[in-house]
Amino acid sequence: MRIGIIGGTFNPIHIGHLSMMDEIQKGLDIDKVLIVPNANSHYKEGRQLSFESVCAMIDIAIHKSFNYEIIDFESTPDNIHYSFDTLNKIKKSYKKNEKLFFILGSDQFLNFQTWHKPEAIKELVNVVVPIRPPYMTDVNKWLLENRNFYKSRTYQEKIFLKNPSEKMVVLYNLKKKIAISSAEIKTMFMEKKYSEAKKFLPVGIFEYIFDNKLYLS
Repeated sequence: MRIGIIGGTFNPIHIGHLSMMDEIQKGLDIDKVLIVPNANSHYKEGRQLSFESVCAMIDIAIHKSFNYEIIDFESTPDNIHYSFDTLNKIKKSYKKNEKLFFILGSDQFLNFQTWHKPEAIKELVNVVVPIRPPYMTDVNKWLLENRNFYKSRTYQEKIFLKNPSEKMVVLYNLKKKIAISSAEIKTMFMEKKYSEAKKFLPVGIFEYIFDNKLYLS
């Protein structure tokens, strides 16, 4: 079984998240995607929403698009949550022969060495980096500087870099690149640019936000 793992605040989930997860799930033959909403991410500002609201929006957005499960390991807002600890817990719940793929944003990957135990993460799981337009140049620069440390092969839009422990870093050049962030969407709501925000939200999310009066003040 091949398991994808993606974390983040998902505040709110948007079409960029969905498109990326769908493409990687199909492109890497992922059987199931584990979504780990972070209620108090140490690299972003604290959440404005409850963990329950974020999970509700994820369920509405994905519906039956692909096989997924929401993991609540990072649901406590008062604690700092580290990916290494979460991945360790997840790995222990799966058999040794099952492959885990940790999906990491381009911006996060470029700052990966500042994370808690980055090298240990790369020994624990395969890392997948979906490359978004603003970071293409920087990721290519990283590749030029680090390629000699890995055995590499290229297949279609993917570059597979294998380290000595046989774990991979997969640089995934997305076919469909959607340049939007959750922060930009929240700003649109605050500035009352509702029609613009709606274009970047999955079906049902715009209505959920209004029904629950989120981001409106």
